[in-house]
Amino acid sequence: MLTAASCQKEIQKSNGSEAVVTLTVDVPESPVTKAISDAGQTDIVYYEIWNSDWSTKLYPIDADDVNYATVQNKKATVEFTLITDQTYNFIFWAQNKNCGAYDVSELKTVKINYDVLAANGNSDVFDAYYATKKIAVSGSIKETVTLYRPFAQLNFGS
Repeated sequence: MLTAASCQKEIQKSNGSEAVVTLTVDVPESPVTKAISDAGQTDIVYYEIWNSDWSTKLYPIDADDVNYATVQNKKATVEFTLITDQTYNFIFWAQNKNCGAYDVSELKTVKINYDVLAANGNSDVFDAYYATKKIAVSGSIKETVTLYRPFAQLNFGS
């Protein structure tokens, strides 16, 4: 799925030209994550764009909006039209869209609902992954972003 966005706050501040930034987001597979799960329940990647010093969220502009891309074959693609000669910080958070355990209204401070986790036990539906990426835009860019687990994990078997 492709999502196009333009950061209007930055456009108003800069006389630079525009460039297309395409990021392919990879959800890691087993053995990077854990031997008993293959991240198969992860079906959505949320994302935000922040300015270079993380002081202003540029996208989505409306604080109540949450942007996402659909994961297919453990990949999601997002595309943005951004202003050149600017540096942007991207945040990505991937999970199962129906897990209900994470508040992703602001990705800098994802909140966890431990009551949901405790009531439902250990399930792959609650697997989550994240990444941040700083990109200085000087022209069109195509890059891959690999997500990682945000939590420590201990596996044991009997």
